Amino acid sequence: MRHIKFIIIIPLFLLQIAHASGIDPSLRKLLSADDFDSPMIKIFSQGDSIISKLVVALDDPDTNVAMHAQFMLLLLGDEHGIQSLHQWYDRPRPILRIVNGPVPVPLSEWDFKQIEAILAHPSSEWKNEAENYFYALAIDRSTRAQELLKKMIEAIPVGDTSNAFAQMVTELKHCIGCATSCSFGTPQKMVQKNAFFFDSEEVKSMKIEVLGYANGNNLALLRLSQIMGNTFLVVLKRQGTCWQFQSVHLQYVS
Repeated sequence: MRHIKFIIIIPLFLLQIAHASGIDPSLRKLLSADDFDSPMIKIFSQGDSIISKLVVALDDPDTNVAMHAQFMLLLLGDEHGIQSLHQWYDRPRPILRIVNGPVPVPLSEWDFKQIEAILAHPSSEWKNEAENYFYALAIDRSTRAQELLKKMIEAIPVGDTSNAFAQMVTELKHCIGCATSCSFGTPQKMVQKNAFFFDSEEVKSMKIEVLGYANGNNLALLRLSQIMGNTFLVVLKRQGTCWQFQSVHLQYVS
């Protein structure tokens, strides 16, 4: 009986994907999704156990996979994951695509350098990353962060209702101490009391969704939204017996 030999030709791009740092196939499928809402929640629920796999996924040739891996590392806010992400950002490359994502606290030296670079320009030139850093500075309790927040506020024109940053300052001043609060009770009660990124009237009508928990229910992911208004992804971290903000991200819905 004659043996038939088959020659299998595998396209180069498939070889590149398969070689893409040995990423877990099930994770890659989640990260490659165009509609990322459900995959985001599934990945978040895995908490710190998924960090090393997300770091590997940063080098995936699929843009969706790499960008979503960035976003999830920021959303989970694990210290090792954030350090690895910042090291990845600093690697020389022809093009660097940085995702518009949450900024977890405590802020790192890498973050502080980005904030100083933002403050070197007038507020009229600030972009989305400045919004993320404004919220991060507000919730970071360190002296350095609070001093930079003060500088940021001073650089923003007062009373200009058409200026998004001026509105953010107004909202923050409506709830002095809320951003750095550590509150008892459920995550829902915590944000109901301390949502410093909505004004007092918006807080009364905001919708609160608990999307998931991670790390033994010590990390909570929530979505806070307004009908015909802003939507925020909020991560809370349990400190002892109370909850405090780990990140606040203004979500742009397409």
